[in-house]
Amino acid sequence: MKIRKAVAADIDSVNDLYPILFQKMAELQPDYFRNAEQDIAFLKKIIEAEEADLLLAEEN
Repeated sequence: MKIRKAVAADIDSVNDLYPILFQKMAELQPDYFRNAEQDIAFLKKIIEAEEADLLLAEEN
């Protein structure tokens, strides 16, 4: 497994994972979370930010 910093080309793939994350969070804490879609602009901002990193784990 390889861990690397996300780049702009990863936005669509990362965005595809968010519904799964939000669903699991809503199942575990329904009073605090609900199913939702992630804002693409937010993902882009995080990936481009100097003070934050979005890390990805890749297999093969």
